[in-house]
Amino acid sequence: FSIGLQILESRWEDPDGDGQYTPKFDITNSGGPGPYPFGIDWAWSGSSNMLLFQNSLKMKLSVLFGVLQMIVGLLLRWSNALYDRNLTDFIFECIPMMVFMLCFFGWMDVMVLYKWVHPIDDAPNIINSLICMAMGQQDNNPLWPGSVELAQTLMKYTVFSVPFLLFPKPFVLLYQHKQAEK
Repeated sequence: FSIGLQILESRWEDPDGDGQYTPKFDITNSGGPGPYPFGIDWAWSGSSNMLLFQNSLKMKLSVLFGVLQMIVGLLLRWSNALYDRNLTDFIFECIPMMVFMLCFFGWMDVMVLYKWVHPIDDAPNIINSLICMAMGQQDNNPLWPGSVELAQTLMKYTVFSVPFLLFPKPFVLLYQHKQAEK
């Protein structure tokens, strides 16, 4: 849970006292006063959709930090493979893992961040967009013109990375083992 502290002036107002807040700032980013300068505006504590908003925000932040943490883990895996001079691990594990991570989960993070910083009238649902991407279906509600084609290209890279991740390394290790026996 979180508690809103009234440190700065709220950028929202509830004129009727019914929990339906309206913004006091420029929601179109056309030069007027901006949103709350830091953190979550304390006025959300009294809104009717506080739980929905804060849970959604916390989930999206968790996804962003989780993907970032996994990318850092992959970079450590890269450094281990390079330090050990293990080209098999580097080529058949590290590179396909990073391609898969960035093309699918990195794209999801791009969609989250894009929706946060660009006001969209009919914003797409990220989960539906990812399902359309994975199933090869047409996304009828794109983030921007050309984003569907980009998502389809990224999905092709994601799919092509999986066989390189799964199949070559066991055969390379088997070959190396047989060569070591000779």
